[in-house]
Amino acid sequence: MGCLKGITATITNSCTSQPKMGLVSKAWILNRSDIESFTADSTTPQKITAITMKAGGKQAWAVTAYRQDIDAGFDLVTSETLPEAYKHYFKLEPWDENSAQIANLDNMEDIVAIVERVGNNTKSSGDGAFQIYGLKNGLFKSSASGRANTNNGVPTYEFTSRDGQEEDHSKYIFFDSAYDTTLQALVSLETPTSPSTP
Repeated sequence: MGCLKGITATITNSCTSQPKMGLVSKAWILNRSDIESFTADSTTPQKITAITMKAGGKQAWAVTAYRQDIDAGFDLVTSETLPEAYKHYFKLEPWDENSAQIANLDNMEDIVAIVERVGNNTKSSGDGAFQIYGLKNGLFKSSASGRANTNNGVPTYEFTSRDGQEEDHSKYIFFDSAYDTTLQALVSLETPTSPSTP
């Protein structure tokens, strides 16, 4: 079979697991180069159980959005000669217009985005609540647009996987045993790591 795989589990659309549209207003952005390592589940490789940042003040940066100011998702990329892959997507509509934030946004490249889906069904187990995009190959700015008289003057920045550098899975799930412990692990990434030792 090589790279080809088949279905391995039942699919049931249950009323108890009906998804809701949208994302929780808080997300996290990491520089992919700041990640020391991540731990994937041995049997379910798209499940990530831990993320470790490099030493030297590296951290995850929190994004606090409003309603639909952030978005994330994926698109399938098919090929007759290569295994299927997925182009990951992340959108951000920031309100800040000060010079430091403009520099921050203009320089943002090769990022990893972690978002939380809306819906109590994902919180009951925690498995599926937190989704990671761009984990292995990063997300790069694919468009940036701003008009003073459009969208209330709020600019839009979109980040996607580069062509030929798509991801193996449609999304990665960050999950550490339960919803609360997973959220705590994410919040702990906001704390800068210890300085590097010579």
